Amino acid sequence: MTDLRRPGADALDPKMMVPAVYSLCLAGLVSFGATAVIGAVLVLATWGSAPVWARSHFDFQLRSLAALFAGAALAALLTQVSGVFGILLLAALAIWFGVRMIRGLKTAVRGESHPSPRTWLA
Repeated sequence: MTDLRRPGADALDPKMMVPAVYSLCLAGLVSFGATAVIGAVLVLATWGSAPVWARSHFDFQLRSLAALFAGAALAALLTQVSGVFGILLLAALAIWFGVRMIRGLKTAVRGESHPSPRTWLA
């Protein structure tokens, strides 16, 4: 029989996509958010066809990215007013985001749904 699947269709497999987006988000810490934006686009592109366990991770990732970008904008403004506090806020955001992404990645590798995708805690 002929295989009618599209070449590269397995790349959108949620078991590969969820950890890949976590990795892109972590790489965003050193690429100033460029790879994190790519991860967000991938999440939005695959959201509709993802199973429930993957959607919990996608929700967690998007909420984390939105909070990170909002906090970074606030830190940038704060840096203009008082440089030290803005830089401290950026460092705290990076640590918070990194811990969230690593914890989410560990859960995704086990193939489990994220236990609390709506929380703001690390």
